[in-house]
Amino acid sequence: MTAAATPSSKQSPRQRHPLVVVLAAVAIGMAVDRYAPIGMSTSLIAAVAALAIWFVLRSNRRDFAAIVPLLLAVAALAAAWHHDRWHLFAHDDIGLFADAQARPVCVEGVTQTLPRYVPAPPHDIMRIVPAEDSTRVDLDITAIRDGEQWRDCSGQSTLYVGGKMSDLAVGTRVRVFAILVAPRPLHNPGEFDFAQHARGDRTLARLTAAQEASVIPLSEGSSWSIAATFEQMRRRGHDILWRHIDADQAALASAVLLGERENIDSDVVAAYIETGAVHLLSISGLHLGILAGFLFFLLRMGLLPSRLGLIAIAVLVVLYARLTDSNPPVVRATVLVVTLCAAALLGRRALQWNTLAAAAIVVLAMNPAELFRVGAQLSFLCIAVFAALDLRRLYQPSPDALDRLLQNADPWPLRWARSLRKWAVQVTLASLAVWLVTMPLVMARFHLCTPIAVLLNAIVWLPMALAMLFGFLTMLVGGLVPPLGDFFGTLCGASFNVLGTIVDAARTIPGGRYWVPGPDDWWMIVFYAVLAMLVVLPRGTIARRWQAALVVGWIGVAFAVGAVRALPRDQLDVTFLSVGHGLSVVVELPDGRTLLYDAGHMGSPGSGGRTIAGYLWSRGITRIDGLIVSHADADHFNAVPYLMERFDVGAVIVSPVMFDERGGKKLGAALRTLIETVDQTDTPLETVSDGDRLAASDSPPLQILSLRILSPPAGGVPGSDNSNSIVLAIEYAGRRVLLTGDLEGAGLQRLIRRPPIDVDVLLAPHHGSPASSPQEFARWATPRWVIVSGGFRGNPQLLADVYAEVDAKPLHTARVGAVRVSIDADQTSVETLARPRFSSN
Repeated sequence: MTAAATPSSKQSPRQRHPLVVVLAAVAIGMAVDRYAPIGMSTSLIAAVAALAIWFVLRSNRRDFAAIVPLLLAVAALAAAWHHDRWHLFAHDDIGLFADAQARPVCVEGVTQTLPRYVPAPPHDIMRIVPAEDSTRVDLDITAIRDGEQWRDCSGQSTLYVGGKMSDLAVGTRVRVFAILVAPRPLHNPGEFDFAQHARGDRTLARLTAAQEASVIPLSEGSSWSIAATFEQMRRRGHDILWRHIDADQAALASAVLLGERENIDSDVVAAYIETGAVHLLSISGLHLGILAGFLFFLLRMGLLPSRLGLIAIAVLVVLYARLTDSNPPVVRATVLVVTLCAAALLGRRALQWNTLAAAAIVVLAMNPAELFRVGAQLSFLCIAVFAALDLRRLYQPSPDALDRLLQNADPWPLRWARSLRKWAVQVTLASLAVWLVTMPLVMARFHLCTPIAVLLNAIVWLPMALAMLFGFLTMLVGGLVPPLGDFFGTLCGASFNVLGTIVDAARTIPGGRYWVPGPDDWWMIVFYAVLAMLVVLPRGTIARRWQAALVVGWIGVAFAVGAVRALPRDQLDVTFLSVGHGLSVVVELPDGRTLLYDAGHMGSPGSGGRTIAGYLWSRGITRIDGLIVSHADADHFNAVPYLMERFDVGAVIVSPVMFDERGGKKLGAALRTLIETVDQTDTPLETVSDGDRLAASDSPPLQILSLRILSPPAGGVPGSDNSNSIVLAIEYAGRRVLLTGDLEGAGLQRLIRRPPIDVDVLLAPHHGSPASSPQEFARWATPRWVIVSGGFRGNPQLLADVYAEVDAKPLHTARVGAVRVSIDADQTSVETLARPRFSSN
């Protein structure tokens, strides 16, 4: 008997997954180029050399040895491709004219999408500058005006136009008068890096036009291009959905079926995020899988010949992926469906791991940046869990032959109930497995642990499937038979209503979600490497008890790291976050406690809250022992409700005149909201004034810590809220940090009438405004370092000249990002934390 006839040899080819190894090489090559780039030419030379070695080994029939240089060639080519897409931009790219500080420009470009209306978010009392409706258009830039001349220019940019503008055909050449700005880079540890994300899409600039009149069409675009055709199809589908479905549910339908999330209410998005169901609002593999499953069901009904039906399914899935912008989860699902169809046509079995690896390679070929994006990572991780588990064995009782015979003789309702129970258990166990494996990544990137998602994701698939089915039918027949469109639209809206009701109910369940810091990246890399090793190794190589011990032990390491971080240490850290025009200072005391001095900025309370929360979580902080609100301006406290929902707050500390209504003064809506938030959370509200001290530890090495209030006095001072800002002096190891809020006027004059004090680090009063008498204050405090928390308004050079007179160095958070001051017994160190902006190679 030959080896080919043995059972094991028949099985072995099915166990080989060469594309998985190729994918690993591709990922390693791209990762190396991202974090230690060696250049395009070096990568290509390495690829050619590796291929030459492979050819020599292959010619000498050393096939196994030839695998290594072949994989090295793949890795080198992947590194070269990533280098081209990530590091190399044209010398005239529009992004090279952009900076963090906005400036007016006049550019010409060609529209790549139809205008998409972006309604303003719901009114938020805590938002100081109201948001406005806008329209978004993607442009390919062709020229930029330089004085009287036009210069060639290239690259991509997203244009936002104030209000709702008229349609422009795809391919229309336009002239735009707008404000040019670079996407915001990472200014604070733990926050989302918008510049890196945009760079991954090769977009280095953003344009904002005040109104439609700022966009002048120069020539009409063609309606016969492929891009224009798909845009028109998407627009027609959008119009049909909004015509036949109620507005609230139409927004969900547009997001789920067409990928248009602009119209979804932010509160709805928050509910889905906090229940671990946000993936339902983005077109993903789940949605494409439901569509493909429906098409396969029609095929099994015999409505089309088998071969023609398989081809039709593959074509329809590809067209739908293109219609929805081909995001990574959709591409992954498309490759899987097309591979299954091709395997069925050829009469061969599709290898699950190979197919998944092929899908990943296609996604990375389209955009190498997806390797580093959490959306693509979660998408492939979920499917990898299903591939690693045999879902049919998750819950598969194995009755003997007599039991099976008796079960088959049961009445059909009993058989259906038994099958439904088995299916429900399998789905729930699968949901649990996915949740357990993805939880570390979700905790690290979204700082959420959502146990409720295990049950929720096992339930919501049915209303989601019905909503998608009726939504597709609405788009298909709504334009031809409007009454039928109304019928299916009503069913679609009802399905989304049921889905929303389930999600809202899940959101209210105690213990359904927890806000957490999340593990470090190094811990996750090891964790997922261990899981991959356990999947790859042949079954039985490592006993299951040792596998469990290995995983549990590594989880224990994560808890140990968190415990070590919480230990007291002989160091004071004061971090001035970069929040634009606003203020937030994180004070990490040597005894392990955390104070937060102000929490707000001029923009959205949510965006400011995310910046502050992200930094706190990056430091492993889950409790704010004291949240000091310096005064009654909303740009200093509008993020407080956001933070109090996510962190345990020991006390909110204000001045005695914070909520003063004397002299006819009325509390504004933002202050009333702050009071309501404090009351609803049962957080103690404390007042401090000149002469008070915040409690410090009595432990021997920490007795040199002092937290003194220098202003305002108990009765306040005449003038504005700014004049009554809380001034906090933090003294440790013989050094002093002075936090001043928006101090100015009578409050500032009262303070500088005291004997002068030496300040090592000074927060410039009122964002460095000339109204805060910077010259007088500088002479009184004689600081070494001055931190200015603000945007790009004002004259930074004037402030620098003022503080240069006392040999102080100013640092502006809008320009250098967050600033961390660390003080121990030996030294004071000052560190800026912003990530450097991209520069062309």
